Amino acid sequence: MGATSPKTMEEANPKPPGFLHPVRFFRRLSREHSGAGELAAAVWVGIFLGALPITPFGTAAIVYVSHRLHLNKLAGFAASNVCAPPFVPLACVEVGHFLRHGRFLFAFDRHVLLDEIHLRLWEWLLGALVIGPILGFAGALLTYAVIRALRANRSPDAQPTGN
Repeated sequence: MGATSPKTMEEANPKPPGFLHPVRFFRRLSREHSGAGELAAAVWVGIFLGALPITPFGTAAIVYVSHRLHLNKLAGFAASNVCAPPFVPLACVEVGHFLRHGRFLFAFDRHVLLDEIHLRLWEWLLGALVIGPILGFAGALLTYAVIRALRANRSPDAQPTGN
């Protein structure tokens, strides 16, 4: 019989990291699908879905889509914060209003924002379909360039060995 190396308790009983072990859970989550292209795609998905007027369900949508596309969920969620109110939603409303009426919306009073909320939500959706992909592409391109540069600048001593 060949000699086997003794296994640690964690190797002998591998448990999927869960909410009872948050450090292991987030460590595993942060390392999944972490290639430069995969992270850039996750950032694009996060920014695009973050721009849509699905605010109460945005996080769930980003996690679901990232899971289905095998992308990094944390990167997608973090990137969605670029679209936090008020700037991106307001820009989406402006672009949507321009697409519908051919002019920008300059009046932001109670009547325009609250009484016509159904129109502003429709304009937000239209504008998000224009701004979301463009902003997502910029974020993905920036992410890809930064990740590639950071990984290229690693010294050979700092990289893990295969032994």
